[in-house]
Amino acid sequence: MKVTVELIARLLELERCLHSCVRQQALTAAELDSAKENIALVRELIPNSVLTRYEQMKITEVELLDCPHAFAVAVLLSSYRQAPSVGAKRPTPCRVRGRVIPSSQFQLPPWGKKRGSWAMHNSQAKRRSS
Repeated sequence: MKVTVELIARLLELERCLHSCVRQQALTAAELDSAKENIALVRELIPNSVLTRYEQMKITEVELLDCPHAFAVAVLLSSYRQAPSVGAKRPTPCRVRGRVIPSSQFQLPPWGKKRGSWAMHNSQAKRRSS
């Protein structure tokens, strides 16, 4: 949940920055393309139901736009409230959007295995010594 809040806040900041730079004509075409690609990458990481709610709340909750983190929390809570209550699952990101992310980026460190193996090793060593 914390990561999703950060992603929504970052998306809002990126979009606002892009709009202000476009109004001031401060970006070259390559910089504009790069900024749009960054926004697209952030959007890919956010679940579709949350993105839908994000777009709706950008229009209806204008007073929250001044604080990106407060807006992000409001979007996330609102999307959770709209989810069906019986058998509701947390929103999951759409992983089929044409971009393949290497699985090596999502591997967790093997802390639990090391601790468990050391504990098992210690218990086996105690058994052998007795």
